[in-house]
Amino acid sequence: MTERMIETSGIELCTESFGDPGDPPVLLIMGLGASMIWWEADFCRMLAEGGR
Repeated sequence: MTERMIETSGIELCTESFGDPGDPPVLLIMGLGASMIWWEADFCRMLAEGGR
């Protein structure tokens, strides 16, 4: 897993990357003001290992 901060248009986002960078990206969005830590790491790894 790789974590980094991205700033664009005055908004700062924290991102995490899993899997092969050559695979297509998947953007997971948690609603209602929740943060990325609500996505279980095992779930993210399973998506990445499936090439999705």
